[in-house]
Amino acid sequence: MATGRHTAGFGTRRILTRAVVVVLVASFAHFAYLRITIRPTPRPEHWAARIAALDPPPPAALSAEEVYALLSNRPWEQDAELAKSFHYGHFDADQILAGPWDADRPEIAATDKVFRSDEFIQARAAVMSAARTGWYFPVDPSPAGFMPSYTVVRAWSRLLVAHSRWVRQTRRDLDAAAADWVAALEICRNSSRSRLLIGWLSESALLFIIGREMTCAAREGDHPRNVRALAEAVDRAIGPPQTRSMLLEGERLYIHSILEYKFVRERGQWIDVSQTLVADGWSAPAPLRVLNLFSPLFHDLPTASARHDLYFSSVGGPAAALSSSGPEPTPPTVLDGCLWSLDVFSRSPNLYYRGRCYLDAALATVAVAEHHRRQGRYPDTLDALVPDLLPRVPVDYMDGADLRYCRTADGYVLYSIGADGIDNGGASRNAKPWLFGPDEGPGNDVVFSAIVREQHQDPRGQ
Repeated sequence: MATGRHTAGFGTRRILTRAVVVVLVASFAHFAYLRITIRPTPRPEHWAARIAALDPPPPAALSAEEVYALLSNRPWEQDAELAKSFHYGHFDADQILAGPWDADRPEIAATDKVFRSDEFIQARAAVMSAARTGWYFPVDPSPAGFMPSYTVVRAWSRLLVAHSRWVRQTRRDLDAAAADWVAALEICRNSSRSRLLIGWLSESALLFIIGREMTCAAREGDHPRNVRALAEAVDRAIGPPQTRSMLLEGERLYIHSILEYKFVRERGQWIDVSQTLVADGWSAPAPLRVLNLFSPLFHDLPTASARHDLYFSSVGGPAAALSSSGPEPTPPTVLDGCLWSLDVFSRSPNLYYRGRCYLDAALATVAVAEHHRRQGRYPDTLDALVPDLLPRVPVDYMDGADLRYCRTADGYVLYSIGADGIDNGGASRNAKPWLFGPDEGPGNDVVFSAIVREQHQDPRGQ
């Protein structure tokens, strides 16, 4: 009797064990089937619309196709004779803006010929009109999607700055030079509407070039007399300063779109590991779908998205000043489907604020020069320039305070406290004290009143 009951109990356990094994095998088979067959379903259109809504262009804005066609139209670059006079066969704005204005220099002679041509006059008018009208370069936030090209943007912005020097030197038309500066800034403004990193970096480099030429013009006594109108036009063209979070918002949304190419949003929101392990990170899915069986080792999409948002939030911060950056935040890892380098995002806003600093310093220099022209003396403070010459006191974006200014026996010192956040009274031991960056060094301020024209380098090597 007991033996029969024992046998029956053993049979029941065996049946239950088999049932459990069957359930486990079936569950794993279902799990494996889903991991191997289901692919991500991204929504690039959704994210593109959100990026476009960050800074929409005016209603009458030009299309990207119209802008590219307009900015690419530089027929004078095809002139074989002119090409001999220019570095690499085209305009090199650095050479045109450097050194003395010497008509015997071949690039200056070629510049004069181009800027007097009907083709350039018409093209400049069309570009300036388009810059006032506005545009937006649409973004395709997919791995192989279209990203705006800023080559033509940089070329025309630099060309307008070069024209501003030419029109001052040859015609003494200071208002036309100011119009060039404003148009170059409007081009920057329109081209960074998507708030992508590449747009901000391009704009930051151009702000330095524009601000440096404005400063040089003021120091050479060739600034427009209506300084307040210029300052107001500059503020309208470039727009209000952006916080760190807004600078990176387009990039944050772009990465959310990329995450949806790497994660399966349905059935658990798990990562498609086979997509992640492709060599360049963005190729077509690899034929190793079985790797997705290891997906539980990775974070799911909500967790990965939250960790990316936390990173951008820590990088962003509330203030629009360089010194608010704080400690370096910890970026997401491969467990979050992150194969790209995010550390660049923590540094990129610094370049933007440096560019804004150069621009505000340029306006301050122009206003100080006009104050000296009118009254025969330099102002005691920058506050004395408001409101007659400037609508506001220029900002030192390193800490958000006013730019530093102090009178000297024979002039003045205009400076920023620099990236270290320490006011050294305008002291600098650097060979080029007006530059931000690695050469700035601790204990050195960035001295805008020391800006000089770069030395001319003969493109022919002579």
